[in-house]
Amino acid sequence: MADNSSTTSSIDSHVKAYADLFIAKFDSIAGDWRQPWLPTLPFSSQNAAGHLYSGVNDVNLSLLCALKGYGVPVWLTPSQCRDLNVLRLKGEQGMSVYWGGTSFFDKQKGSLDTQMRWADYQKMTPLEKERYSLRENFGNVTYVWNLEQTDFPQKHPDTWENLRAAFTRSSSQMNESTLDSFLDSGSWYPDDCHRCQIILSEDSAPRYDRRLRCIEVPSKEHFRDSKEFYNTLLHTMAHSAIVELSFANAKGSADPLADMARLNLASELAAAVVAGRLGLSQTLSQSNLQYLKQWTQILSDDPSVIRQVTRESRYAVQLMSDCMHLREKEAPDVCSTLGEQIRQAQEQRQTTGQVSSGHTTHMDTNQRTGKPQIRKGRSAHI
Repeated sequence: MADNSSTTSSIDSHVKAYADLFIAKFDSIAGDWRQPWLPTLPFSSQNAAGHLYSGVNDVNLSLLCALKGYGVPVWLTPSQCRDLNVLRLKGEQGMSVYWGGTSFFDKQKGSLDTQMRWADYQKMTPLEKERYSLRENFGNVTYVWNLEQTDFPQKHPDTWENLRAAFTRSSSQMNESTLDSFLDSGSWYPDDCHRCQIILSEDSAPRYDRRLRCIEVPSKEHFRDSKEFYNTLLHTMAHSAIVELSFANAKGSADPLADMARLNLASELAAAVVAGRLGLSQTLSQSNLQYLKQWTQILSDDPSVIRQVTRESRYAVQLMSDCMHLREKEAPDVCSTLGEQIRQAQEQRQTTGQVSSGHTTHMDTNQRTGKPQIRKGRSAHI
């Protein structure tokens, strides 16, 4: 049997590096919390070959773009660096990208429900969802590098400028109408049959009441400006989704304060991603300032916690995006041209017999979950 210790060690080092970025960010905002702690993230991350990343990969890569200030959310695999004749810059670490799917464990039967699909699970009531425990299967991993972590801008200056122009947001004004529609209807998540009330309160801190299935937020006049109000609303919406997910998965530890800190961090990250999709830079919720030191301590003690946090964030981002009918923003013309260059390089390599003896991964679609999955085999390209 192959020894996977080196692979595990490599994954752990990347997870720690990712967690360290958050720790550094928390330290930097401790004395200046009114400044946006993450800039807008209007575009979904995408591979240079042209496909959009989804789920936890989109959340991870989008947050990394924000933390490091990458303006072009386009990523390369090592083989694509070769295809485009670019080099990874010395000292730059790649970001892990996971492939797999979601399994649904039926707690009543004590076994996996192999017939359950993600779309069917999303239509369930919160009470029905409590029957299932969600298990993310991310057994396959590869690494990607942002274009700015390579010499791509120097090797392909024209394409680089086109990409920068394509991903520059023409306006930073927030589209408030989507969130206002929730306020007008008095509810959200996830449809008319499974409503979660939104109550504007005069004397209550932002919170989610699971017993009453409602969220409470102070009305707009209690905030410094409308952006602060919408940030708080987004955080509370994300919080309600992640609380329900935690109950469905029976997640928890012996430390309730640590659990609450982790849940609020996941909510902050989810709110940051969705806020970026709406054109709103994310400021830290004032009610979460108390958790800054706990977040830093949690990630310092166990960097792998960031995996759970981003998976929980992914769930909230997907649910909120679906409810708001948010569509991923991309730059199809430029990226399709880049993808064509990669495909031509691959075809040329295959034609000339430059075949690698290593294992490769092929993208398929899981027929049960409708999500991407990979199968391993021999091929010319990874």
